[in-house]
Amino acid sequence: MPPKKSTGRKYTFKVIDVKGDGNCFFRAIYKSAKHSNNLLKLVNCFLDKPFDNYVNNERTFITDMREKLAKSIEEGNDGGQIEGIFYNLAHFTDDIETYKAIIESLPKWIGERFPKPPNSLDEFRNEVCKNIRKQGTYVSQIEIDIFQYLNNTFCNQPDKHVILTIFASTPKSSDAVDLSHINILNVANIHYKYLRSYESIDNESKSKSSSAFSSSTSSSPSLPSPPPSPPSTRRSIRTRTKKETEKPTKKKTEKKTEKPTKKTEKIQPIASKHVDDLPSTPSPPSTNSSMSDETKEILKGFKTFVLEKSKK
Repeated sequence: MPPKKSTGRKYTFKVIDVKGDGNCFFRAIYKSAKHSNNLLKLVNCFLDKPFDNYVNNERTFITDMREKLAKSIEEGNDGGQIEGIFYNLAHFTDDIETYKAIIESLPKWIGERFPKPPNSLDEFRNEVCKNIRKQGTYVSQIEIDIFQYLNNTFCNQPDKHVILTIFASTPKSSDAVDLSHINILNVANIHYKYLRSYESIDNESKSKSSSAFSSSTSSSPSLPSPPPSPPSTRRSIRTRTKKETEKPTKKKTEKKTEKPTKKTEKIQPIASKHVDDLPSTPSPPSTNSSMSDETKEILKGFKTFVLEKSKK
């Protein structure tokens, strides 16, 4: 088996922040459970609605988890925690200094609501449930202990039980973190974050990239094919061009053939005119034999001279 390629990362997990709005404890649990494949178990253990209600609905998960913890307190399924806190406060009714010391170790809202010990367990229990149900109220050790009590008491089945690990500081080694569990980080007792494996982050990134590519290819409309160019138009254009190129050629040829004819026509009348206008020569004697050779030569040379001149 080939060795795994080094990713250059120091840890196998990443600490990821959540919105700090007083619900950070439940947000961190929800996100860690979702990315570690524990959300179904968490829903089966704590909540009554179908799993599909929480797959992509963090707000509903937070509201229903707060309601579950409050109901457990009202029904007395809190492991005796609320009762134990009440009797500690009631025991020191007359000892104000001790009472103040106990109040300071509890959530701040209890000291504001009960500057003096509560009158009854029911009164104290109702105020605790009212505070837990209120959105944006920071959780205390009370809610955390009740969560762990319910998980360990009522969710021992394999399809329900989850393991929640709360770190007080960032783990210094990947070996200290079991990423198959729900892992959250308590930052200075005022805020919660969660731990997530890099493998889960990389897989989600690949899944988003592939889904984005497939959706873009499927949603993009197919371009209409261009209409076929009509072949008849092209042929007619070619024919027209051919005719246009032939016409000047015909005209040129006609002009070339006509020019010599016109020149001849012009020359002929001139030649005939000159010949007709020649003065009449005395008709020679009836007998050619009586004309001397010298006269014949002169007459012949004269005619030749007239013809050449008319041609010019």
